[in-house]
Amino acid sequence: MQAIIPLARMVSGLYLAGLLFVLLFVGNPLKFVDDPQFVSAYKTVEPGLHVGLFAGLAFLVAASQLRVPFMVQAGLLTSLAAISELVQIWLPNRTPRMGCFIEDIIGLAIGAIVWFIFLDLITTLNRVRRG
Repeated sequence: MQAIIPLARMVSGLYLAGLLFVLLFVGNPLKFVDDPQFVSAYKTVEPGLHVGLFAGLAFLVAASQLRVPFMVQAGLLTSLAAISELVQIWLPNRTPRMGCFIEDIIGLAIGAIVWFIFLDLITTLNRVRRG
């Protein structure tokens, strides 16, 4: 488990940078494609994208095992979700929405829960192996 911590830290940093780039600079992908089928499909999956992206971020941050209390991490990630919506007020082709913020928070919770389940599973497997 200790061997993957540096990798998790590197991946979470890159993931965070990529996520911020997409959230802040790419804007609405619908402006690039005017195909009605794409627009319909995107609007269907967009809530899941928010949830999935933030779940992945929460999982990676937890896997990084930073020397920061979990509640501080949760507060920082929640602040990131809020700020990423608030700054959209000033970004062209972006619109802040409370629904997106809620989806982000749901994703953060799911990512943290999955991490704790994964950690519990690893701990249990290690105990079973030791006998």
